[in-house]
Amino acid sequence: MSWIVGGVIAVAAVVAQLGVMPTLLREPLAAPALPIAVIAAWATLRGMPETAPAFLLSAIALGVASEERVGWFVLALLPTVVFVTVLSQRRGIPAVALAAGGAAFGVVSYQAVLGLADGAPQIVIEEASLILVAALATACCSAALAAPLWMFRPRPAGLFE
Repeated sequence: MSWIVGGVIAVAAVVAQLGVMPTLLREPLAAPALPIAVIAAWATLRGMPETAPAFLLSAIALGVASEERVGWFVLALLPTVVFVTVLSQRRGIPAVALAAGGAAFGVVSYQAVLGLADGAPQIVIEEASLILVAALATACCSAALAAPLWMFRPRPAGLFE
């Protein structure tokens, strides 16, 4: 049931990304990628089975709202999910740090894939400072989202583990 909540939050993040961020920031590459922040936080806390719908709904919403195909957004968002899901299996990495690191990695890979889709992969190198600002801002957003969601993580031993 919580996959529905994750999907709704992810689509709301896409709407905020497309509607609010362009009015707040002049440089679109420097804007935090809210869908990536949500996907990284949700994958950290809820795992891959509950993240897949949010990931796919985000890609579909981004593809419908832009000129790029949905498949490019699937490829652009996929490294975030894989990075966080693989590293979340390791013990000892705090969830908030994993969400932040996954979001930062996700922004760089997202921009690289979309640059490749646009036929301009060199944009990652030319605009590296803006992409790093976006990665830092997205990491902060993801950590801020993961921290309060921590208490809603699944617990195998039950509520009072």
